[in-house]
Amino acid sequence: GIGHQTASSSDCPAAEKHSQRQADKPAAGSKAAPGPKADAPAAHESVVALTDANFDNSVGKGNWLVEFYAPWCGHCKNLAPTWDKLPSVAGGKFSVGKVDCTVETGIAKRFAVQGYPTIKFISGGRKVYDYAGDRSADAFKAFATGGYRTASATDFPAAAAPKKKATPKATPRPADGPEPSYGSEVNVLTDSNFDSTVASGTWLIKFYAPWCGHCKSLAPTWDELAAAGNKFGVAKVDCTVETELAARFDIQSYPTIKLVAAGQVYDFNGGRTVEGFTEFATTGYSSADSIDVPPKGTKAKAPTGGNGGGNQGCKTCGNPVPDVVSLGDRDPEKLSVWELKQILRAKGLNIKDCREKADLVKRVLDTKDIPEDANVVELTDEDFDSKIAKGDWLVVFNKEPCDECKTFAVRWGKLATDLKSSKTLTVAKVNKATSPEVVARFKVTSFPSIKLISKGKSYDYDGSRTLGDLKYFASSGSKRTPGTDVAERGSVPIPEKAVATTAEGSDVWVLTDETFDDAVYNGTDAWLLEFYAPWCGHCKNLAPTWEELATAAKGKFNVGKVDCTVETATASRFGIQGYPSIKLVAAGQLYEYNGERTIDGFTQFATSGYKSATGKASPGAPPAASLKDE
Repeated sequence: GIGHQTASSSDCPAAEKHSQRQADKPAAGSKAAPGPKADAPAAHESVVALTDANFDNSVGKGNWLVEFYAPWCGHCKNLAPTWDKLPSVAGGKFSVGKVDCTVETGIAKRFAVQGYPTIKFISGGRKVYDYAGDRSADAFKAFATGGYRTASATDFPAAAAPKKKATPKATPRPADGPEPSYGSEVNVLTDSNFDSTVASGTWLIKFYAPWCGHCKSLAPTWDELAAAGNKFGVAKVDCTVETELAARFDIQSYPTIKLVAAGQVYDFNGGRTVEGFTEFATTGYSSADSIDVPPKGTKAKAPTGGNGGGNQGCKTCGNPVPDVVSLGDRDPEKLSVWELKQILRAKGLNIKDCREKADLVKRVLDTKDIPEDANVVELTDEDFDSKIAKGDWLVVFNKEPCDECKTFAVRWGKLATDLKSSKTLTVAKVNKATSPEVVARFKVTSFPSIKLISKGKSYDYDGSRTLGDLKYFASSGSKRTPGTDVAERGSVPIPEKAVATTAEGSDVWVLTDETFDDAVYNGTDAWLLEFYAPWCGHCKNLAPTWEELATAAKGKFNVGKVDCTVETATASRFGIQGYPSIKLVAAGQLYEYNGERTIDGFTQFATSGYKSATGKASPGAPPAASLKDE
């Protein structure tokens, strides 16, 4: 591991300064891709954290490949090792940057970022090109050094002018009075008029951000709802302006819909249609849980503890924070009331009669054996076609092992619970291990993947994984996303199960995300593993020794290697931060190797030396009792 090697074997960190950079010369007669101006600074040697303060000055000169990301995003975490080492393979031709969209919300708005990670190439602060290729270092470099010329370009967006506060449109009236006249337009609520407006009557309120794509899509429906002349008010709060209101109501993502009536607040989680909103605002909310309207000046904070795949970030910028909570192996007594309620709600369990924390704790303990995705329908190769023949199906495709799939299952279960009353939509799951044919038919290669299946068409989802965005896709994805025909059963061959292999003339096992667990955990032999990157000089130097070791170790232990620039999921699971990293897996335990990189040193450690070292459970390993004894 990093920090444990001797000075003479200094490893390559993920953002190592690659000392042997030479710009590739264009072939004779070819046209070189536009590069930085003559007076532009040289490309940066590491990833640059771009902020509102330095963004325009940085990307205004030279060529930049920029990742727009969120710290909580699993795909962003998987991409991190590749992104960190990208400057070292850029050959000085372009700089590499990253923007934390949970902090730099202004930049995210300017570039209309709606999913993570989003990759864009910016040329000289003039043109912007969207990247949609493979997430490998070679693919990124190819795009940034000329491939972008085949993509559509947009003009570099100017920084937004300072915002002016919206002019209130709500009609002022006394706090206590007759049923208000709601009008036929959407009421604009601000910090100054909010309480007086919602003091009487029933109000359905949209908390939104002007830059949010889903908010823009909802706007015509929201206007139509207001014009329908219902017996409730329709209003909106611009959270980029009314930050106090956004914090007060703990707004976690955009758009968020809440109903306020008689001093109570109800969350809306249904389909975003005029009919759905009307039903909820007239009678539906009466069967939902509610809380008191938070008093003015309240600063809601994200709850601590397990977050089920969310984050605990910004409360006013609209970036996701925990919307589901998993119990895991934690003590319910130590959880907050909010967390206990979230755990029970995710399973669709009633909490109205739980008046004290002790009641919630008891119910959590009594129902802990109920799966968190109990309301999710599992589809198999045998029953898939007969079930999807009727209605719409929102399906997540999982595989095992997949840490991200396990984490996401909690949120998927909460989604199924929230939508179980739908008469037309079912939330389901498909597991690759038990339904390989379905996975092949839908050409699923990354997990978890989400698709909406409706009337013989399949619609891919690539947005954020907040409950709000998932529900919006469930209600309108078939209208806003291009669909493809569902392949008939038997029309697509099922790929053979991937197995670990060795290259011709080599005894080193090449391990991938697909083959790692079956190879390493399906037996009793120990595995000595090299986690490497093809560009790493130290890895190249080790390669001959590693090949010789594999031949010498036959019959004693296995020798394998993992290309971390390709097998990013495995690299992430094992927390690889530098190359090469040498680890031993034996009997489900993981041991770090920090000795000399010689055949004798490796052999001694893999056969007996590791027994005096401290190990820990290897990621994805089954319990020791279940390891196969062959």
